[in-house]
Amino acid sequence: MRPPPPSVIRRIERRVPGFWRAWVTAVSASLVPGITVSSWYRDPEENAQVGGVANSQHMLGVALDFPRTRPNWEASRNLRARGFEVIAEGDHFHAELPPALAQRVRGSSFAF
Repeated sequence: MRPPPPSVIRRIERRVPGFWRAWVTAVSASLVPGITVSSWYRDPEENAQVGGVANSQHMLGVALDFPRTRPNWEASRNLRARGFEVIAEGDHFHAELPPALAQRVRGSSFAF
């Protein structure tokens, strides 16, 4: 698991000033002690290697995957309450921005 590089954060901040601090604050307040985030930022090559979708929010650094274990159900509820979309995918939860906000963050081009 790794955070997005500074260049990705700067691009997001140019499109939506103040977004990054708000995102980090919302996520930090949602996670529970002991949670393990298994995937955060992925570059396009890594995303392709793991079979991620072409427009994955992981490539923006605004999606998280974490194990689908009983203690983490609380984290998934907390993220949903803060407006994230949370999807149970097999053995993990995937949390991402709702589509309208993701489009605003992504801007007109997804290319990095």
